[in-house]
Amino acid sequence: MNENVFAGNPATFAPPTNDRIENAIDLNYGPLYYNDANVNFPDATFTGDGSSSGCNQVVGGIWYKFHATKNGNVSAFIQTNNGAIVTFYSADNGNVTNASQLTYVDQPSNLCAFGNLSQIDTITDTYYYIFMRNIDVSTIAINVSNTFASPENDFISMATEVSVNTPNNTYEDIHFLLATHEMDGGQNGCNTEDVPGIWYKFYSEVSMDVSALMSSDNIISSIIFYKSLNEGDAQSGSDLEHVVQTENPCGIQNTASITTEAGNWYYIFASTLEPYADVTIESMVLGVSENELEGFVYYPNPFTNEINFNAETNICEVNIFNVMGQKVYNQKINATKKNIDLSHLQSGIYIMKVTAEGSSATYKILKR
Repeated sequence: MNENVFAGNPATFAPPTNDRIENAIDLNYGPLYYNDANVNFPDATFTGDGSSSGCNQVVGGIWYKFHATKNGNVSAFIQTNNGAIVTFYSADNGNVTNASQLTYVDQPSNLCAFGNLSQIDTITDTYYYIFMRNIDVSTIAINVSNTFASPENDFISMATEVSVNTPNNTYEDIHFLLATHEMDGGQNGCNTEDVPGIWYKFYSEVSMDVSALMSSDNIISSIIFYKSLNEGDAQSGSDLEHVVQTENPCGIQNTASITTEAGNWYYIFASTLEPYADVTIESMVLGVSENELEGFVYYPNPFTNEINFNAETNICEVNIFNVMGQKVYNQKINATKKNIDLSHLQSGIYIMKVTAEGSSATYKILKR
């Protein structure tokens, strides 16, 4: 009896993680051209899939969802058509747990029947869910590139003006997935070329320290200050010049800081590979004299969670103040070496006052 040495088990695939509506994959996090190979449709269950308004499903399938931020269109496709169903529904929010909370999108190209391709026109600020079913394992594709709006400050000419007289300016949940690089490159001294990003601008009436911080990971983000050569009306990168200062490198980082010159306009470029991120811009008018203690060293700066101290004499006490002058940290040290945990502080600029054997000094520190 001959045996085939190449015989083996058939391919097996993991059960779909988006089998239930509450586990629908959120397409707002990208990619814009979503593609998933070898979707294990045969193992999808029927739990919570039925009883939707207008187009009731009676078979098990998988789910995707998205929040449209502009009027546009979306298409969804199952490559191998064997009893395929692709149907769009709308919802009041993105936290649906049962099909009874869904309403069929009644458009001619949205099939409430067998078919491997459906598409709809989307409406701004509407939540949508996609139900997909097939008898066989198959690749699926969903194109959401035309239903999300780009950030309003996507171009240099549309930079968001920041009031730096307000100590803290935070812009939350920016959809960086839709940022472009149109007219962004060509800056003097630090050319971002084809890196997609967004823009902020501010006028510095007096000399001040300004920091910009992103909530996204440090190794996939970039935030850079530029001085405007065209006041507050920069139109392209050629109108901007990199501010060459130690804490404003031309590179990858999620934190940057500069000391401004009075009477100038400045622009901030922010970019990240994460689909969403917050940007915080803080300022502090110069007025704190950074006298130093001899032999005192602290690091790192900027810091994430902890700061380390080394000194030649005993460090008696450390006080930390925010830009509004409020004390946010105090600790007695009584040692020449110490590390302190500042993980509870929000990202931003702080003033650290260090007292050592009768002398004191202040230092500007930056929390990532």
